This record gives sequence, C-alpha cells and structure tokens, in this order.
Amino acid sequence: MATFTLRKLDDEVAEQFKQMAKDHGRSAEAELRSVVEEVTRRYIEEKDRTVATGADWLADIRRIMSDNGITENDEPLPLPDRDFSQPHPPFADSAASSGGEQS
Repeated sequence: MATFTLRKLDDEVAEQFKQMAKDHGRSAEAELRSVVEEVTRRYIEEKDRTVATGADWLADIRRIMSDNGITENDEPLPLPDRDFSQPHPPFADSAASSGGEQS
C-alpha cells in the first residue's frame, strides 16, 4: 500500500481535521484515508462521465437530426461561393490593425 506524507498543513486545519475524525469515530489516519478514497472515487466517476459524454453528444445530434427529418444520407447543404482573389493579410498585420497585441 502507498504512504503519503503531508507537510506544511496549517495547525488550525490539522486540529479541525482531527476533530472531524473524532466526530466520525475514526483516527485521523483513517479519516484521511476515507477522504482521499472518496475524492478519488468522485474524480474517476467524473472522468468516466466526461469520456461517455462524447458518445452521448453524438447520439443527441442524431436524435435532433431524426426529429427534424434529416438523415445521414441527405444531400449536404451547399457551400457558398468563396472569393480567393484577395489575399488574406498575415496574422501579425491583422492583429496590429485590429488593436490586438503582438507577442
């Protein structure tokens, strides 16, 4: 099992933590272990939920498309004509002319 050492913890916080452990009927070490395990469990759940959101997002888009009569096989929307005859200014020039700062 892993061992952690916690340094530079404010004395008042340490005393309050010891009281919290006592209120829960645990040693400070057992209370700290419980807190770390709980925070880690929540972190993992949130991470898993974030990863799952990508699939949910795609399912939501497909549902919205279906609700609006749009299928994946429909013709794509036409793109507007673009005028490439005028060159675009370099990024530094456009930032300076718009009042942005250069780095």
